[in-house]
Amino acid sequence: MADTTRRMLQLLTLLQSGGRYPGRDLAARLGVSERSLRRDIERLRSYGYPVAAQPGAAGYYQLDRGTQLPPLVLADDEAVAILGALAVLSATRMPGGLGESAAGVYSRIEMFLPKRLRPQVTAWRAAIEASPEHAAVVAPEALATLAEACHERRVVRFRYAVASGAGGRSGERSGDRSGEPSGERLVERTVEPHRLVHRHLNWYLLAWDQACEDWRTFRLDRIVDLTALTRTFTARELPEESASAYLAQGFTRDRTRVVVTVAAPRDDVAVALAYQHAELTPIDAATTQVEFRLDDWRWLILTLAFLDADFTIEEPPEFVAAAARFAARLAHHARPLDVSVVP
Repeated sequence: MADTTRRMLQLLTLLQSGGRYPGRDLAARLGVSERSLRRDIERLRSYGYPVAAQPGAAGYYQLDRGTQLPPLVLADDEAVAILGALAVLSATRMPGGLGESAAGVYSRIEMFLPKRLRPQVTAWRAAIEASPEHAAVVAPEALATLAEACHERRVVRFRYAVASGAGGRSGERSGDRSGEPSGERLVERTVEPHRLVHRHLNWYLLAWDQACEDWRTFRLDRIVDLTALTRTFTARELPEESASAYLAQGFTRDRTRVVVTVAAPRDDVAVALAYQHAELTPIDAATTQVEFRLDDWRWLILTLAFLDADFTIEEPPEFVAAAARFAARLAHHARPLDVSVVP
């Protein structure tokens, strides 16, 4: 690589870090005169990089935000990190969603990957699997529109898919199935968007509903006909310390409390229930109390059945009875294994 090209890439890497650099400091780091630095800056500008310059004793160079996306210079670890993240996202293979866009970006970046990095990235992508049946489809355009509206404090209007007769403080219940909103009642909402939250493979919007005059959460895959209005709003104080905390609270609101005692240390139970929303309280070194908030007990019966530890369902009585009926049903349909026919 020619010295000039190497120096240009080094200069671009420095400017892309986002800081302001005095010309004297940049020239010293590159090992050139300030006159040569000015020529290099002009070359970058001719390539489409919007380099701003502030003259004077306190002057500096800074890479501005432009109207076009110029080429980026990435370090090895940055390139691998980006491709790894894109590989995870594209592995969902959900048509029309972020996974589809990620796959296209992955292919374009991979074309320019140095040979020394290809084995690592190729092995990474080949080893990754995802569960597309659980990932809700969200259009990148919808995410971009809502993110921009949150930042610019612009009111948005959309239609939201809800089950017939659904209500409550949240825009939807976490127990709802993911997927397209067809076949459900569409309700028009005008809201003040504040935060986007990614939780359990779904995207949620926390917003102030102008009609209800209260906070609501909306799942993005259930939003259609999204429009950002020109009308703006004044940001409100969030109802909890964070949007994630409010969403987590919504998952337990108006649901049945179920208490289970598990004969295992708290840390072991936490690992076994890593993807469940539950409150764990150690009773002693070998016993843990687990509290769930549910609107459907069936999945919990299955989860408990696969725990590698003894457990006791403490309350409510209805769940104790439901678990007993389920156990009796399994016992009734089970057949003893005839070991004589096993090879």
